[in-house]
Amino acid sequence: MKLTSKIIIGILLTMITACTHNKNIETKSQYVKMDFKNLTISEFAEKVSKIIGKEIIFEHKVKGKTNFVSPKEGVKKDELIPLLNAILGTESMTLINKGTHYIVLGGCYNEETNIAKINNIKEAMYRHLLKGKESNLSYYFLASKKGDEDKKVIERLQNITPKVLPKSMSKIYNKKEMQELTGEADDSFELMTSGTLVHHKENGGKGVIYYISCINKISDTKVVVTWGDYANMLGASESKSTLELIDGKWIVIDTTEVWVS
Repeated sequence: MKLTSKIIIGILLTMITACTHNKNIETKSQYVKMDFKNLTISEFAEKVSKIIGKEIIFEHKVKGKTNFVSPKEGVKKDELIPLLNAILGTESMTLINKGTHYIVLGGCYNEETNIAKINNIKEAMYRHLLKGKESNLSYYFLASKKGDEDKKVIERLQNITPKVLPKSMSKIYNKKEMQELTGEADDSFELMTSGTLVHHKENGGKGVIYYISCINKISDTKVVVTWGDYANMLGASESKSTLELIDGKWIVIDTTEVWVS
């Protein structure tokens, strides 16, 4: 999905940028200096494993490379796992903490062959996210990798307030359009970060876009859902939630934030 890719790329570019060193790790206290160029994701995971002192096991091969340069003060050691998880997310993979070690799960559920199960999981995830949230909004717009969220999922959520609609019914306003809509002064930071840039494309009502980009299988009764939201340039985030099938219902049992802008 274009929105998801843009958000992920925008956030990761602040953390993963080109540099001129191939192998350089300097550890100081709780901070780590790491500078790499064209490092494979599995090699990056191996270096993180050595720093945190826990094994990271890949269940499937992972493709892709990363360029990384630390900020001046370095990266906090406790930020390495969220960073690795964000990088793995670009390859539809997720990291599971097993206590003594981590396991990397690869590949999203095939929605075409598991549509009934996937829709049940999505409905549970969205109900957890949307109930009792932003009361000043008029709409929730739902998206998936392919564009709009599945129609059947949206139909199931019609008893939620505010109204749930497909993403195609939304419009993300640019600076000029927001000025015309709100009458606010030409202050790009305030204009682009206050409130929401997402509105209904026909009647202008305010909304927020929510999306589910991947569902990783842990077992037949436990999954990890990667989801995110977008309101404005500095009002977006992505998280991973663990859901478990309990008494016939999918229940959110844990959520970890991957990144926030």
